[in-house]
Amino acid sequence: MTQIRSGWLGAALGVALGAMMLAAAPAMAKDRLTVDLVNEPSSLDPQLQWNPDSYYVYRNVFDNLVTRDDKGEIVPQVATSWKYLSDTEIEFQIRDDITFHDGQKLTAEDVAYSIRRITDPKFASPQLGQFNKITGAEATGPTTVRVKTDGPYPALLAQLVKLSIVPKHVVEAVGNDAFNLKPVGSGPYRFDSWQRGVAVTLTRNDAYWGQKGPFQTVVFRAVPDAATRVADLTQHIETSFALTARLQQLSLLNYLT
Repeated sequence: MTQIRSGWLGAALGVALGAMMLAAAPAMAKDRLTVDLVNEPSSLDPQLQWNPDSYYVYRNVFDNLVTRDDKGEIVPQVATSWKYLSDTEIEFQIRDDITFHDGQKLTAEDVAYSIRRITDPKFASPQLGQFNKITGAEATGPTTVRVKTDGPYPALLAQLVKLSIVPKHVVEAVGNDAFNLKPVGSGPYRFDSWQRGVAVTLTRNDAYWGQKGPFQTVVFRAVPDAATRVADLTQHIETSFALTARLQQLSLLNYLT
């Protein structure tokens, strides 16, 4: 199995559990996976929050412009290729076979919109500081996006690894608050429900353009008590994985660096 970080449950399992999950998944053949988090997500809008408990959930709902492979190299995801036009301008070619969970096609305009949204000071994204060297983004064709920066920016691609692509038509139609409560992405899992303070449930996106998820349903539970998480892990090893606070910190750090 390749591209752990960009495929199914890439954030929550591919990074946090790595080889253990790869070895266990084929043998388990279960329809449901339960993941114990320390806290419930504070946001499911990928551009409104940046913490482990939120990230582990929404990273499975959304695709990113680019991602990292198992060796940590930056590789395509929504973008198929890119080239620098100058020290301050880069052009991305976008896949033409991705659809959002509502059936609408992901376009270059969605990519440009996602960049403009997260870099808009009025939107006040907690991630703004990671993207504030970007001065503009525009779709120059059905599958082409140009991004401009304030001077040369060698770290641009490394920052864009963190950029999730949101559907412009949905966000503009329902607004930021409603989108956070019922996010629509293009990733390997669809949002199903959010029982506040209890759990977030995702279901497999069988129309996903990339590697399909092995579990039909994934439930991310908020389990603050460490002893309970350990008990869940030891008593239900066939279907449940407890992510401890330490694992979260280490795995997210390894993922981002």
